[in-house]
Amino acid sequence: MGKKLNQKDAAFLKAYQAKSLHRFRELQHYATLCQKLTK
Repeated sequence: MGKKLNQKDAAFLKAYQAKSLHRFRELQHYATLCQKLTK
């Protein structure tokens, strides 16, 4: 990866990562809720 990311690509990547992190947290929250319900 010698090529630098241009501004647009970098911004897109940042937004994408933030979105996946948010999704991951939502899934974790959902999983803990399910565990509480099944106990």
